[in-house]
Order: sequence, then C-alpha cells, then structure tokens
Amino acid sequence: MSDTAFIPEEEVTVQRIEALFKRAFYETYYDKDNDLVVKVDGSRTFIRVREKSKVIAFTVIYGFKPEATREQKLDVVNAMNDAKIFARFSMMLADESILLTDYFLPFDDGVGEMQIISSARMLISTIRSAFEELSKDLIE
Repeated sequence: MSDTAFIPEEEVTVQRIEALFKRAFYETYYDKDNDLVVKVDGSRTFIRVREKSKVIAFTVIYGFKPEATREQKLDVVNAMNDAKIFARFSMMLADESILLTDYFLPFDDGVGEMQIISSARMLISTIRSAFEELSKDLIE
C-alpha cells in the first residue's frame, strides 16, 4: 500500500476495503448480518459502502449505562455533536440504550486508500475525545 494508492469510484467495494485493512494489519471479520467489521484502535468499526449516495459509512456502537436517564443521554449526545464536527452522535429511537456514532466518507470520483484508513482512525480518536470530555460517565 503506497501513500498515493487511489481506488477509482467503480472499484470501491467492501471487499476492496477489507483487503486494504488486512494489508495494513488490522483485524477484520464479517458479523452475523454480513457487515464488515474492522478492529480500529481496539474499537469494532462497522464499514459499509453505500453505492447510491457514494459514501463509505463508518459506524461504531456503544451503550449508555442503565442508570442514565433519557434527558441525560440526549444532553450528552447534543454536547458531543456541538463539540465534535467530524463524527455524528445519536441515540437510537428503537433502543435508547444504544449510542450510535458514524462518519461518511464520500468516494465519488474515487478515494485514496490512506484516506479510508485515516478516516477510520480519526473517527475513533474523535469518539474517545468526546467521551473523555463530555460523556459524564454515562457511556459503557
């Protein structure tokens, strides 16, 4: 993998991204729903290619502690979204115990290999920073 390796738009696939992370010595596997999971700096990162919108979706799921109230959860999510613009933080409506974090990397006209890996690492770094600064010990 070179610093200048470029993946043309039509070659951006989950399989290509999996191979990229494997070459960079990241642990990869597919979950029971057949989603690609990459261990990025210790966190399970789900990676999907959304062909219609031409983005690579990086998603990391955490849980709120059971004692956290709905208001506390929403306050924390809003504070993290205000402070950290790289990632999106949200509480799932279907299951309010889940904190969803994601980032979308556009790939129309193609994308650099290092940009994919850097985006995954930056997402985890942003999440950890938000948790340290703003989570109020409400996240597991």
